[in-house]
Amino acid sequence: VHVLSADGGAVACGLNAAAAALADAGVPMRDLPACVEVTHLDGEPLLDLTHLESSAGGARLLVALLPQLGEVVACEAEGKLAAELLEPMLELGVEGARGV
Repeated sequence: VHVLSADGGAVACGLNAAAAALADAGVPMRDLPACVEVTHLDGEPLLDLTHLESSAGGARLLVALLPQLGEVVACEAEGKLAAELLEPMLELGVEGARGV
């Protein structure tokens, strides 16, 4: 996947594009995965990061979900993420991925 322009969330966007391409090519899948990025800045979890938010230094969480099945199939943290922040960030990621 070649990203021509990005304002944040390039990995999530690339995964969504790759999944859509596989579905369009007729590759059988159990569900169409949806992927989002979540960060935690100034005490609040944020969904669908801009480049500025992504580079602000907060921990980031990439969440991929099979929405029809309700299964999280990937969860990758980047940066220092306190254990007590994981659950609210994951919940926001799952909620956001359902809307993709």
